[in-house]
Amino acid sequence: MNPSLLFFLFGCVTKFVVQKSPDCENYNRNYFRNLSLSLKNAEVNFDVDLISPLVSGVRINLDFFTRKPNSKTYQSFYQYSFDMCTMMNNHKNNLFKRWFSSFFSYGNLKAQCPVPANHYYIRKYNINDLVIPTFLFSGFYRLTFNIFENKNQGRNKDLIVSCSVEVEIK
Repeated sequence: MNPSLLFFLFGCVTKFVVQKSPDCENYNRNYFRNLSLSLKNAEVNFDVDLISPLVSGVRINLDFFTRKPNSKTYQSFYQYSFDMCTMMNNHKNNLFKRWFSSFFSYGNLKAQCPVPANHYYIRKYNINDLVIPTFLFSGFYRLTFNIFENKNQGRNKDLIVSCSVEVEIK
């Protein structure tokens, strides 16, 4: 791919300002014994005790929202859904795989599925190191993600965790 096109698509934003700390209060106690996520001074710290393995069929739904500076109402502008294990085990590289893979050197997350029960963590991950597409202009954003497991050939969904964070990109 043309390097200038790569820069256009995946340029770096210089700074995030947290507007509302990450909220992951809604998690399934059949999967996690505890879960804590903090974002302070652009550093992410994460701890979780996974008590049920994560296997193929675990999906992540990402929803991106934006709002105008003088508004409190967010509007959805992009949604993306993927199978976590397929993405992790796939050799193709995309923006979401790069985001997820960037966490591995800051903790003990597993790079392939299945993910066995264990204590997992991330320490001092700087969100300003994330590669952000340049089409995300300066402004206010909310990211929500829901992780769930498909049951009965996808007819039922078992929520694993739901999280959201609000940031300003400068």
